[in-house]
Amino acid sequence: MILTKVCHLFQYVPLCSYAYPYTLKDFFITCENIHLSCCVYLFFQDHNGSQSIWVTKWIYCMAIINQILNPLLPVALEIGQLHSMERLKASGIFCLNPKRIAIAGKIRIFCFDKTGTLTKEGLDFTGVQCLDKSRTAASPTFGPVLSPEKRDAIDKLVLHGLATCHAVTKFGKGYVGNQVEVKMFSSIGWELLEETHGHKVVRNTEGVELIIIRCYEFDHSRATMSVIVQDYAKAFHVYCKGSFEKIQELSSSNSLPSNYIATAQAHAFEGCYVLGLGHKSLGSTLSIEDVLSLKRDELERELNFIALLIFRNELKGDSRGAIESLKEGQIRPVMVTGDNAQCGHYIAKQCSMVASHVQVLLSELNTDNSISWSLMSSNEGNDAKFLSTEELLSSHSKDLKEGAMELAITGKVFNQLRTTEVMDGLLLSTRIFARFTPADKVKVATMHRDHGLVVGMCGDGGNDCGALRTAHAGLALSEAEASVVSPFTSKDKSVKSVVDLVREGRGALHTSFACYKFLIMYGLMFSILKLCAYWYGIIPCQMDYISIDGIAVLILAYAMTLSYPEEKLGKSRPTSSLLAPSTIASTVGVWALNLLFLVGAVTFMAQQKEYVKWPAKFSHSASWWTLGDNWESTVLFFTMYFQYITAAFIFTFGATYRKNVFANWLLLVSYIGLVALFSVLLLLPNSSFTSQWHVASEQFNKPNADSPVWAMYQEHGGQPSPAMPFSFRFHLWLLILGGLAAVNLWQKIVIEGPVARTLARKYPSNRLKFHF
Repeated sequence: MILTKVCHLFQYVPLCSYAYPYTLKDFFITCENIHLSCCVYLFFQDHNGSQSIWVTKWIYCMAIINQILNPLLPVALEIGQLHSMERLKASGIFCLNPKRIAIAGKIRIFCFDKTGTLTKEGLDFTGVQCLDKSRTAASPTFGPVLSPEKRDAIDKLVLHGLATCHAVTKFGKGYVGNQVEVKMFSSIGWELLEETHGHKVVRNTEGVELIIIRCYEFDHSRATMSVIVQDYAKAFHVYCKGSFEKIQELSSSNSLPSNYIATAQAHAFEGCYVLGLGHKSLGSTLSIEDVLSLKRDELERELNFIALLIFRNELKGDSRGAIESLKEGQIRPVMVTGDNAQCGHYIAKQCSMVASHVQVLLSELNTDNSISWSLMSSNEGNDAKFLSTEELLSSHSKDLKEGAMELAITGKVFNQLRTTEVMDGLLLSTRIFARFTPADKVKVATMHRDHGLVVGMCGDGGNDCGALRTAHAGLALSEAEASVVSPFTSKDKSVKSVVDLVREGRGALHTSFACYKFLIMYGLMFSILKLCAYWYGIIPCQMDYISIDGIAVLILAYAMTLSYPEEKLGKSRPTSSLLAPSTIASTVGVWALNLLFLVGAVTFMAQQKEYVKWPAKFSHSASWWTLGDNWESTVLFFTMYFQYITAAFIFTFGATYRKNVFANWLLLVSYIGLVALFSVLLLLPNSSFTSQWHVASEQFNKPNADSPVWAMYQEHGGQPSPAMPFSFRFHLWLLILGGLAAVNLWQKIVIEGPVARTLARKYPSNRLKFHF
């Protein structure tokens, strides 16, 4: 019974209205919710099967709404990212989550690890600075820096520490482990042996052997690593190395030179990675079991400082260019490192993260838990001026806001300031986060996110795992094809990958919105076509629909996604809001201009003396394919078709996020080809070719017309009318070209040009502002 009623609906719909003979074919094209319409029909029909005309209108309105809300809209927001993912893969950047590509286009803060990220992964072991034992001074003093080549001049105790205080293992003929430790051990000329009793043994060229009884690997919370060593005299020793600040805390005061911190910081200011080395003797009376029972806290206490270990931390060749590109693109780069602030300051200056004229204030946590700030300088001494946090905020707030002065904060100070609201105010003035643990790095990324900022993180994937996961777009510099902790992985370990990621992100986001606007424009214009067809009682021919859906939408929509990102980062980011003023103005403005020229074309047609209005009341539903044999179909189709394809062209202009539309050769060739083809189709005299599109250059209302509609029109007293003259078709073509020029100017001048820039300056956004 229901099937019979549904079939009755399909048969009856064309006869429901003389104004628009709606066919089953067209019903399927425009109404995705056909089952709903059928249910409505069955509900509102009378008991005798008759149907009220307003139900047909309601069904038609639903079809038009479905036409506007294109099912491809969600796809349009994704497709640009998929092409960007392929381009990133070709450049050595692998992506596990394509949705993060568009998010990368909105990044405003990019956090960088230092060692292995901004600087080269492998450090060069410069040498050691031992205590000078040749002088009988009241307090220890530093001797000169001794290079590894002068190992004979290095104190024996220090040399043994270099040979044992590491977690290096042997693999084949080489050594593996932390690059700092591998460089340190390899430079002194000792050999690592693997003994059967389970302990590592190191031996020098003279046959002297040291046994590493236990190794406590590096702990970020402790900032140290230590070993228990048994020497050739069966005596036990503890060697501990770590950050020079931590070794100062663990060492007895009488073993430290008075200028200990100043010396270590001086090396750091020259770009050196500085570690401290401490020692403690356990004697030879204890057994191995007694030694192994000692706790780590007990071993790493009351040490005797013996040397500073100095490594060169050189900047990567492309780091400076990448940081400068980010700053030009209005992205603030910050450093989040486990290294000391002085070395971070040096690298930040070298890579242009901190401008040469900008002063940096360093925070220090005093013994009474108060915080002091002092100017970072390579020659700072006891006469340095210290400021409290209150004095800093009162006297330098303007400099911090304008970027003339920036801050460097250590992990201890950061965690203390986070207990108050002070850190929130200082966050966007802080350029260097030094001595930060992996957990602290996560907190930095989280705090920036809490400010409503889109955050990126770049690290080597070691102690940066948490921050890489927390950031909106984490980029791991790893040899693996994909890092499990980060949505993006760069195999070539280049900081330039960050710039490539942001470029692709901005381009993908702009491409997605362009495709979205094109499909919205397609739906809006198609709905107007439907309404006009309803008003005139016509149906465009099959080739018209094929030209729109099968050629314009498929080919041009695909070609739009092939636009490449711009080579350089611009100063603005593309909008991420579908209701942003630029998005609405672009779409609605182009649509309004299209409607204006469409009304002009229809009005121009009605003014022609040869024009005879389509006699819809004589429409014959059984011959629906003849309902396009009129001037109205030709004027509506050609006017709107050029507007369809031009929308794809103008929405691909690129602004500052993508390359010029002329660089997208597939779109350019397709657009020019379609403009040329349908211009010729409109202007050609009648032929078998133009007849495929039912162009009105053919005389449809001729004597003894083939069309049943025109034949019935003549039977009821109507007179034959001529074909659409060439002069009208030529002037219609010029009018269409004028409309195309108008929308091009609107998009180029108003949306992406001087008008948009003027309005942006006059009405700036309310987003958080800070110095880049």
